[in-house]
Amino acid sequence: MKATVALGERPTAAVPLPLYVQLREILRARIQAGDPPVGGPFPSEAELCARYRVSRTVVRQALDDLVREGLLHKHKGRGTVVTSTSIEEQLGVLKSFTEEMQAQGRLPGARLLASYHGLPEPAAVAALGLQPGETAYVVERLRLADGVPIAWERTVWPEALARQLADADLDNAVFYRVLEESLGILLGMGEQTLTAVAASGEIAGALGVATGSPLLCVERTTYGVNGRAVLWGRSLYRADCYHYRVRLQRQPSRLQLLPTTSPGGPSAAS
Repeated sequence: MKATVALGERPTAAVPLPLYVQLREILRARIQAGDPPVGGPFPSEAELCARYRVSRTVVRQALDDLVREGLLHKHKGRGTVVTSTSIEEQLGVLKSFTEEMQAQGRLPGARLLASYHGLPEPAAVAALGLQPGETAYVVERLRLADGVPIAWERTVWPEALARQLADADLDNAVFYRVLEESLGILLGMGEQTLTAVAASGEIAGALGVATGSPLLCVERTTYGVNGRAVLWGRSLYRADCYHYRVRLQRQPSRLQLLPTTSPGGPSAAS
């Protein structure tokens, strides 16, 4: 877990973290506080070295991490600018909300809104392989980052697993840890979809945004290593606070794979 470094601190050997990690979290806090704003120029490496009393190697490592996360962008000949202040999740790794916030250097939190046994929505029924009319345990929570509401979350548990939540503190429970540590279910993979939706009045009020504001809707089914679905969830994220980054690799086309020939001559591959 990353330590949270307060805004304005300098890296120090007294903290049990590498200097570049400390500096990265200090700079992240500045960026997320709007200093400088999106589009604004970021201090140069020399300025950061002088301000935080660290080497250029430490500064470069910290900046490179922030560039990879999408918070900064280096323009050749123009310096570094701020590109985003929102939380970014890179697709491809199965993480809980808590794990993702910790990876971003943020303090995760939750506030229970409702929990009940009832008939889940059709998407959850299909994803979990429930029978028509079969009930499940539904938990609705507000998810927080550094105390700020950024997502409304609904998770649906099959009744066989929900019994283990009877005495759980749902304001603080990390559901992936409950599955792995309390239930002994080794998680294997997740499938999720991303769509855009407008905030309803109730959800807008919980998230502190205007009704109709754009939200990022993430639906995820989590599977154990045996391939069985164990948890379904829908999370609605504030679009101004959260985004995803996906790295795309172009595959060679069939035409690119064919040997090239010149008129009347041998193949270029010969």
